[in-house]
Amino acid sequence: MNKITPESIQKFEFYSIFINNIFLLIGVSLLGWTLFETLFLVWLELISAIVVLIYLKIIIPLKYGRPGYQHLPEFRTPALKVIGISIYTLILHYFALIFIIRLGQVDTWDTSSGVLQTLAQMPLQLWNSSLLLLTVVFLLAYLLPPFILERRGIRPSIETMPLQTKIMIHPSQFIAHYLWFLLLWATHHFLSISSPILLMTILMVAKSIYETLLFYRIKSTFFI
Repeated sequence: MNKITPESIQKFEFYSIFINNIFLLIGVSLLGWTLFETLFLVWLELISAIVVLIYLKIIIPLKYGRPGYQHLPEFRTPALKVIGISIYTLILHYFALIFIIRLGQVDTWDTSSGVLQTLAQMPLQLWNSSLLLLTVVFLLAYLLPPFILERRGIRPSIETMPLQTKIMIHPSQFIAHYLWFLLLWATHHFLSISSPILLMTILMVAKSIYETLLFYRIKSTFFI
């Protein structure tokens, strides 16, 4: 019987990068997913990263910290950092959402009535695209590792997260994601490429190369 070793776990985490990206490509090419549905799952990754960071850097320290801990710099500095990243991400993610709605040609989603009206339509649009349940599952899946650690009596932290979660919440992701959307915009605008399969292939190749480099970079690096 094969033994589970740290090396075998790391190999699995490494190949899971490609499995996730190939799954998205299969979705748009073979499973009938629309370009919007596939890009929305990519869009959702940073939202999941924000949820995990808030849980690890704000909720967990308050939950396990001593009385008055919230006033100490060792809590406030990381917490303010996460809040700042969250605000930055939510602002840029709104524009990214508008982009994928238009690129994906979701004609039933009116984006001309302002921010609140656009976002208010999201639950119905996700329901119509069969993405609402998948969105909830997607968000909960990344919170599962810290929940499991807590049940085992271990305080969750970034160091104890799976490598794939560390890749997702790495600070450079909050730049890379928007570069990917810019790549799609440039490809569509300047090269007049509108094929969902071709656009997703370009995105998945760029995403896989970046995440492979990031995998080797953060294997032994603590970054937040």
